[in-house]
Amino acid sequence: MSSGKICVFVSSSDRTRDVFLRVYSHFDRMWPGCPFDRYVGFTSCSSTEKVLGFNPVPSRGESCWAQELREQIDALPPTHTFVLLLLDDFLMLKPIPAADIERVLTDGVTGNLAYLRLKPVERSWVVSAVRRIAAIIRSQRLSRLSPKEPYYSSLQAALWRRDHLLACLSKAESIWQFEHIVPSKAEHWAVTKQALLYCHTVEKALWGATAPALFRSVGLEFDPGRRPIHPRTYLLLLLWNKAKFGITGYTWVRLKRALKRRGTRRIAPTSRNTP
Repeated sequence: MSSGKICVFVSSSDRTRDVFLRVYSHFDRMWPGCPFDRYVGFTSCSSTEKVLGFNPVPSRGESCWAQELREQIDALPPTHTFVLLLLDDFLMLKPIPAADIERVLTDGVTGNLAYLRLKPVERSWVVSAVRRIAAIIRSQRLSRLSPKEPYYSSLQAALWRRDHLLACLSKAESIWQFEHIVPSKAEHWAVTKQALLYCHTVEKALWGATAPALFRSVGLEFDPGRRPIHPRTYLLLLLWNKAKFGITGYTWVRLKRALKRRGTRRIAPTSRNTP
């Protein structure tokens, strides 16, 4: 695999530059000798000098998330046909095993995959355990996602074929719309074993309640700056949601989709009689 085909790109902006500067301050320690060119997207750049080892890439101006990111990805050197896309609040929790990550990325490039998520699809605890055991028995490193998969275009850490990423970005404005895109002519894949161990540190524009502890766990001093922190009571809600998902998985999401489709089918016949 030629490392020139892949670049690491962190999606950020002037609005969240403070998050990037804090979260990625230990990237070199977590991925020493990263063989790929590294970039970070900002809304504007006052200098072309690297920021924490990342080349800053500006958008044409402040716009919606998808438009800014599309302009930044489009501005990358044409040699980078694949983009390892990360978000600016992904705090790496353990050093990245170079051999393992490069093997996974090689799978993506060799197979010319449009999308390869570096985190297994989320399921309830029981289903996840069964799927993991099955993957080990079959020596299966990758699994193809079903088009019915919730968050089919999830913005968890993933290797994107650049042309496919740009096409998807042209179909949505917000992150929430983007993650539900199901392209008709491209298959999405995911690893069966997590390739990068990281954690989100920002929830709804505020530092997560666990952010201070997470930073300390990797040897970083936590400085919230001007960004507020969720109260500890918010942590109870997160734990409740995590436990609920661990038991039920996406059952409720799938049920709501089924009810919505059923309601649409009921309404459809009457629409023929409307003027």
